[in-house]
Amino acid sequence: LPIPAGQVQLNVILDHPDTSVPSQTPASMQKLYAGAPLASPIGGSYDSAGNLYVVNSSDRKVIRIAPNGVAHVLATLPTTLSSFSVIPRDVRVDALDNVWILNTTRLMIKIRPDGSMSHVVTGITTQRQFDFDATGNAYVLGSNINGQSGNGLMRVTPSGSVSTLVSNGLASPVGMVADGDGHFV
Repeated sequence: LPIPAGQVQLNVILDHPDTSVPSQTPASMQKLYAGAPLASPIGGSYDSAGNLYVVNSSDRKVIRIAPNGVAHVLATLPTTLSSFSVIPRDVRVDALDNVWILNTTRLMIKIRPDGSMSHVVTGITTQRQFDFDATGNAYVLGSNINGQSGNGLMRVTPSGSVSTLVSNGLASPVGMVADGDGHFV
């Protein structure tokens, strides 16, 4: 059967804290999307309606997977923004259901629920990971912040203002996570 443009039917079983279905087992992202139109999926974040967002890094498509398993291309990212190549690294959804894409270099791309896009230049040469606090601030972990060697952390406010919290002083950070109160560890 031909598949309608922009949609693919998937059977999705996620590692979810729902213990009422003990037969469900965690699946890797590659197994989860086996047979889906994703060659290189990255990230994974939920919105308030339970939709899962991933990015196909090879063609820069942002995919929304509904709770019923229907996948839809939300947006295709441009190849360049502010003279930086767009190479997606991670995806997160903030409290207002804006979908944010962390680029490998210097950019964060925001896709609003209405589909419009904007971006913020962070100043971090190599971005590794990001997350949001309870007030909507994004925290970006990376290296070579504003031309200084070393690893650090920057904050991006909901309005797009960027500030350096740690410019050099994190030994070899590989990740971070916000707890339920918005504190980072």
